[in-house]
Amino acid sequence: MYWWFAARELRRRNIHNAFKLNLFESARHIKGAWSFVWSTNIAHSIWSARNSCSTVLVGIVLGPAAAGLFKIAMTFFDAAGTPAGLLGKSFYPEVMRLDPRTTRPWLLGVKSGLLAGGIGILVALAVLIVGKPLISLVFGVKYLEAYDLIQVMLGAIVISMLGFPQESLLLMAGKQRAFLVAQTIASIGYIVLLFMFCHLFGVLGAAFAYFGGQCLDVVLSLIPTLKAFFQRHSLLYNAAGEKS
Repeated sequence: MYWWFAARELRRRNIHNAFKLNLFESARHIKGAWSFVWSTNIAHSIWSARNSCSTVLVGIVLGPAAAGLFKIAMTFFDAAGTPAGLLGKSFYPEVMRLDPRTTRPWLLGVKSGLLAGGIGILVALAVLIVGKPLISLVFGVKYLEAYDLIQVMLGAIVISMLGFPQESLLLMAGKQRAFLVAQTIASIGYIVLLFMFCHLFGVLGAAFAYFGGQCLDVVLSLIPTLKAFFQRHSLLYNAAGEKS
């Protein structure tokens, strides 16, 4: 019905061929369009697969009981990381409007990261306070062991929220391939840490591995971000620039 109403409104306004599929023709006029599309899609697919497979890998190494505890801890982590997701959705369109050759978008990224990190600390403190009674209430006393995992993973929340602007800054600078490489290496490193730490420390090792994976993600993304910042004068911008 939405499509029908849209088509009717377009006809009423005498707008023709609005629904014509010319994806490939349009992409030829936008430099680096396909590089952006494939790099970002593959990077986010890797990120989604890494998080989705974490519980399965813990189950393979340590068994279903440990996987259940890790899944509970991941549920708290995902809920606590919601503010970073909301900030990311608002930060990306704003920073993409700015000239990467100036300092303005980079300073905005630093300020946004510090703000998100402060929010992450507050969220971590809130989880520390309410986490234990909430687990007892929702999942039962026998799952209280998950609270130990949550305490370790709270550090990952703060780290990930501090580093959330880096993806948008790299995309703004046209360094989407660098972001893809960082995601790939961080994911491989995380899987290695997960298997190694699970064998060494049990289910608590999975939490340490997750923390290590988040640190790898942020650090490996920081390297090309800093490189792009120091070489910002050579970056391309197709609209009127901002004054630094």
